[in-house]
Amino acid sequence: MRKGLVTFVHIPKTGGTTLHNVLSRFYPASQSLHISKVTTSIREEGIRRAQQETPFLIKGHLNINELFGIPGNYIFTFLRPPVSRVISHYYFLKEQPTVKHYAWLNSPEASIEAFYSLKEKKDIDNCLVRYIGGEHDTAFGEIDAEHCERAIARLQNGVNFIGLQEFYDESLIMLAGDLGWSLPVYRTKNITAKKEKVSEQTLEFIRDANKWDIKLYAAARDIFMNRMSEMSSGQKRKLKALRFANKLTGLYPF
Repeated sequence: MRKGLVTFVHIPKTGGTTLHNVLSRFYPASQSLHISKVTTSIREEGIRRAQQETPFLIKGHLNINELFGIPGNYIFTFLRPPVSRVISHYYFLKEQPTVKHYAWLNSPEASIEAFYSLKEKKDIDNCLVRYIGGEHDTAFGEIDAEHCERAIARLQNGVNFIGLQEFYDESLIMLAGDLGWSLPVYRTKNITAKKEKVSEQTLEFIRDANKWDIKLYAAARDIFMNRMSEMSSGQKRKLKALRFANKLTGLYPF
């Protein structure tokens, strides 16, 4: 496996919970650190871990601003189409009794548009740009073209690997090749159970509210597709093996 520091920036509702389970097989507790809040400072720890000879993973909701400039640090993240990500996140929150406004979220008055009007949950407001650009302090509704361009520049010149949820298996095989993993077999985790049909009017509202995420995702998809087109024959064989092994995980509990 690749030595030194590896950092996984987990963006909410992009398949990260499933990936955390994969990562735990390659990086045991003694070789990993999980961070749950972007406000947690990890730079000093990252610099220290980057100097060691054994692999070490820092994962979770990381502030990407702290990750750049650490020699040898391998940064990766996974993205998801912005509209489906927002919808999934909204219905996920409706299932969480401990979240703020839980009762209201499950009342007849609640809607995605009404939830936006509260201007409290930045994870539904151009979240991809916030995580990739490190714009967590930018006020709700204030992400703009300049923020988006900076985030795209980071995808092109700062982040080592971008995985896409829509090409999850291919992403894992390419990531495994970079990091020296064996076959990254997985079982899907943290699927939002209930999603109601969303009207075209609401879809258009989400698209407009997350237009900078949509632009960033298009750029990320271009980067990913270019890399996927260069998959080797060996990687393609591993992809078939991964899909076969994943089918088996659905047949046997473990």
